[in-house]
Amino acid sequence: QELVVATVYMYKNYRKIVKVGEMCGFGLFTDNEGSFLSFAIRNPLVSVLPRMFIGWFSYDSFHFFKKKLSNKESKFLSQRLPSMISAAIGTLTNTLLFLTMLYVIYGGVELSSGGVINLPFLFGIVIGNGMIELAMSILLVPVAEIAISKIIK
Repeated sequence: QELVVATVYMYKNYRKIVKVGEMCGFGLFTDNEGSFLSFAIRNPLVSVLPRMFIGWFSYDSFHFFKKKLSNKESKFLSQRLPSMISAAIGTLTNTLLFLTMLYVIYGGVELSSGGVINLPFLFGIVIGNGMIELAMSILLVPVAEIAISKIIK
């Protein structure tokens, strides 16, 4: 879901970016059965709000780095690197805001799996899921950006 938002940001305005993030958040909000965090994900402050910020951070970072690197002759430096950086920033934005909201609202709550939502638990999520999401977004968003830029041009 973050990949959709992180890819769309380059070609849309802020209002559309937030709407795409909302839709992805509501998709998670409504389709999360079976997760041991289902009860928390049903809360839109945990599932929707963080996704609304992915686009803003991704959009601004993409255009900032694209402008800073525009004089570079290498296509990788002028186009792909800004895309990779902004994908990372968008993914980190979602992960950090999601985990922050999870901790603020549900910190100390015991899970059905026997664990407790605390800082070591959240650190485990960052290591287990966050790093994989980060790597995948850095690899996939530039590829999607290439495809979208060819369709739009």
